[in-house]
This record gives sequence, structure tokens and C-alpha cells, in this order.
Amino acid sequence: MSLKFYHVKYYFLQILLFFTTNVSGQQLDFAKYYSLFQYNYANALCVTHDNYRLVTGSTTLHTADIYYLMKLDSQGNFIWSQFGDVQLDGGYTDGRVVLELSNGNYAVGCRTCCGSNDLFIVIYDTAGNLLQRKHYHTVEDLNITNMIELNGSLYIFGRFSTSSGFMCKTDLNADTVFILKNLPYGLSNNKQSVLLLNDRFILGNGIYDSVATTFSPLLTIIDTTGAIINQWHYPQITGFVESLCNTYDNGYVFSNVYPNGGLNKIDSAGNLLWSNQNILSINQFLFSVDTNVLVVEDQYFFWYDTNGQMIRYSPNPLGLSGEASIDQNHILLCGAVSPDSVYYAQFSDSMITNIRLVQSLILNIYPNPASTHITVLTEKFHNGEIIVTNLICQEVMRIPLHSSQQIEIDIRKLSPGIYNLLLFDLSGNLNYAKFIVSR
Repeated sequence: MSLKFYHVKYYFLQILLFFTTNVSGQQLDFAKYYSLFQYNYANALCVTHDNYRLVTGSTTLHTADIYYLMKLDSQGNFIWSQFGDVQLDGGYTDGRVVLELSNGNYAVGCRTCCGSNDLFIVIYDTAGNLLQRKHYHTVEDLNITNMIELNGSLYIFGRFSTSSGFMCKTDLNADTVFILKNLPYGLSNNKQSVLLLNDRFILGNGIYDSVATTFSPLLTIIDTTGAIINQWHYPQITGFVESLCNTYDNGYVFSNVYPNGGLNKIDSAGNLLWSNQNILSINQFLFSVDTNVLVVEDQYFFWYDTNGQMIRYSPNPLGLSGEASIDQNHILLCGAVSPDSVYYAQFSDSMITNIRLVQSLILNIYPNPASTHITVLTEKFHNGEIIVTNLICQEVMRIPLHSSQQIEIDIRKLSPGIYNLLLFDLSGNLNYAKFIVSR
């Protein structure tokens, strides 16, 4: 079964034109589109050791959903694709995660979307030849979120429709069945909700408080049998863990979501070092780059330093939701752009280094909370503009400004809630603060 491949030049040129006319100083290397069959989704992206890109998801052939695995080179050029088999896999399959194994082969974690409830792994070599297929039947609908290789075994993590979590283990060197371990807590649906810590795993989830009707973040450390080694609970923070990443100093950064999003830093013993709340939307990816943390959202890229302060900011010129990854020099995105196409986009390091730097100017907003007007005070300001966004980064207000140290803004048209205020000068420098509309 071969892939219909094309590069939509019209859309591609439209995206480049939008980028160059609206986001000065940024660089989108390319965005390419790939036609599968119908109703296409891209669910995971992986960069291999030799700089290839692997994309998995689902596409519809006639009336059946099947998984696919697509291999691209570093410039997004199509190399090969492989698809699920309706008869062998049961139909209605969905590729959820993809991983390059230590031996260089590629593993795809799949699920059946309806009908039978199967978790299965397919393994291909670098040329796209099928090497192995393993199925495990469950009694509940499930979603696969993470897949990690450790000591010759593959560990698959996910959650059932009842929100309880699971861990599956299978031996890569033998045609053995899966060993399923039910976990007494749920997992985030994010691809970064599990980290490998030596021969243990750190799982991001949350504890629900039925009295307060809110979640609070919980990090659970388990061994390879699923036994709980330790748990770190943060009741002072609202929401559950969305994403996790290691940091340069052997600590961890995790994001929390619902009702609002935040970023949190802990040390190797789980002690909370700082917590910066009401700054993120949902659907984030976290990456540790040198001493900083990169947050990739659907609409924006944010950089935070080791103290939790935002130091860089850039809008995503594509403005498309999807999955994210990085290599040594690029931010990589993939996702669905229409019922018939998936996209892969690459942003170069020059774009990263030209992200607007947050200046160390004092920016105060009063009153805060406010109901009708706010006053913005800053040490100094040159011609530019103010952009106000909501917590999911949707722009709700844009105000052109001239040199001033005090700006009054009418907020009577804004709904109650928390808002981001971004103040730019003509050099692209950014000052950043939050305010609350309360009535």
C-alpha cells in the first residue's frame, strides 16, 4: 500500500507570506503537507539518532481507520510510509506513540478506536519492513500516552476510559505476551506525562479533592513492576500534571492545568523550588534547553529561565495545533491541517535566537483585580503596542502606543477572568504581566 504524497505549494506559499509579513525577525524553515487517505490525524513525532523524523497517527481507508507510520528526512521530504492491516489489527486503529529503539528499529504504540479493545505494538526496521506485531486485549477503551524502552523491554503507559492508569511491559527479544499492571491513579493524556529515572519511572497525575472539587498535582515514582516507591504531592497548586521534563541541575519542571495553567520547578527530592501560575494554556510540550525551559503551545513559544521567569517569547506563525519535538537546532511540529492532509513544520535556530527578549523594566498594573479600567506603569517606553490575550493565548485587545510611562486601558468589554498583557516596543522587546478582570 503506497502513500499519495504531494507538497501543496499554494498553501505553503500562503503560510510563508503570512509569516514574513506578520512576524518580523522570525524564520520558518518550511511547512510541508502529506496526503494520506481521508480524515487524517498526526498524533506523535519522533526524531531518530540519524536525524530522520517519524510521524504516526491514523487515516481512513474506505470506512476503516488504520494507523500509519511515515518516515521523513530532516527537510521533511517523504521517504516511506506503512499502514495498518484491517484484518490483522481489527480495523479502527490509531497510532498514538512512536519510538526509535536502541537497536535502530522503530516501534509504534497503537490502540483500537472502537469495537475490540486492543493495545498493540508494531515494530519496523529502518527500511519500513514489518518485523513484529504484538497484541493485548483489554476489557476497556484505552489511550496510550507514553512508551519507554528499558533493559530489553518496552513499557507502555496510558489510561483507561475510567481514568485509571495502566502500565504494560513486553520483552523486545521474545514473542511474549504483555504483562499488564493496573495503576490506582490516572495519567495525563499528554505525551510527556512519564519520565525515566534510572530504572524507575516518574508519572504525572493528580489527586481530586471532592470537597474543593479541584485537582492538585501528584508525581508518583514506580519501579518496573508498577510498585509505588514514592509520591510527591503539591496541595498548594491547583490542577493535575500535564507535562514533565528534566532540567540541567537534575531537577524537574512540570506544568499543571485546569482550571488554569502553571509551571513548577522541583529538585531531585521533590521539593518545590518555585511555582509560576496562570501563565500557560493547555496542550503544552516542555523541553529543557541548556539552563532554560522551552514551552511549546499551539499559538506561542515561551522560554523560562531557571528561576521561572519568562525570558523569551514568540508567536507560532502557523497557528496550528499539533505535536512537538526538538532536535539540536530546531523546534519541530506536526499535526492535522485538513481532513485530507497532515503537516510537518520546522523552525530554525535563528528563529529561536531572535525570539523577543523580555526586558528588565518594571511593569506594574493597578488596580489588579479591576472591573472597568487598568493603569499600566513602566520605567520607560518607546513607541510600540500592547497586546492582551486570554489564558489560551487568544488575542482580545491590541492598542498602539506612543512614548509614555503611564497607560490607561478600558477593560469594560472584557469578560471576568485572568489576562496576559504583553507590551512591545518597536525593537521587538517585550514586557509581560498579568491582570484580573473581576466584577
